Amino acid sequence: MRPFAALLLVLAAACGHGRAALLVAHVSSAPGDEEGLEGASASLDCPGDLTPQDLGSSDEDGELRAMHMGAVSLACAVNVSKAGYQPYRALLQDVCIALDSGRCQTVDVRVILAPQPGKTPTASN
Repeated sequence: MRPFAALLLVLAAACGHGRAALLVAHVSSAPGDEEGLEGASASLDCPGDLTPQDLGSSDEDGELRAMHMGAVSLACAVNVSKAGYQPYRALLQDVCIALDSGRCQTVDVRVILAPQPGKTPTASN
């Protein structure tokens, strides 16, 4: 019963929103890295939300695409992380490339994750 109630809550929250926002990221591990970094996870963190929204993980080319119901507040941030690397945080006001009524409709960000000092990054599978 809980999953059904959660689905209804999500659908109710989606009503009244415009078209979905698109969040795109390319994750790499070194400047000029053409390969991309597989398995980096991303989340959307907005003021007032209890928990960040999971956006998924980067694919074998380091690409990550996610949709969000309706435009997103510019006060939100995209967080990207992977074990063995320093996390990356970008405010939407800095990476938003298309606005809709003062809110972000499209995010496109290039992320370079630096290895954590003294740690060896984990290899992608």
